[in-house]
Amino acid sequence: MASWHQRPGTKGGGPWTNTLTDRQLQEEEDRKERGFSGEKFTKLSPTWRQQMATYNIALVEGTLKIGFGSPAQNDQIVRDVETRLAEMVTASELVGGDVLRVNGPASLPVAMVIAHAVCHLYGAVACFDPKLAKYVVAISHNPSYNIGDLID
Repeated sequence: MASWHQRPGTKGGGPWTNTLTDRQLQEEEDRKERGFSGEKFTKLSPTWRQQMATYNIALVEGTLKIGFGSPAQNDQIVRDVETRLAEMVTASELVGGDVLRVNGPASLPVAMVIAHAVCHLYGAVACFDPKLAKYVVAISHNPSYNIGDLID
């Protein structure tokens, strides 16, 4: 949400302009770094940012990119995440497959909602571990993947 500030170099009731706060600019930069903005993200889900801002989810090149949005408590975030994942299934964005890679920050309640939603769509689910710089298989119904396997 933008805030109104007086344009620098003006006095009194001079021209006012709608500008983003430093925090909002930093949040937008963080979204860009995580792959949640720009043309590719907009093409994947054009109305996503208007529908739900507490948590960002997008399937980008076979990886489920996740991350926090606007500040909220877990009770609201888990409902938003469940809604978004259901929309992605309905829109055939999440169709299942061999393995789903998940990358991004999540609270434990959010991680559980995501796991529940995708574990029967995919043969295996792996989460990115930045210390290992690999994905760790955390759920597997596929004999090709064992719990604890490291994959690229």
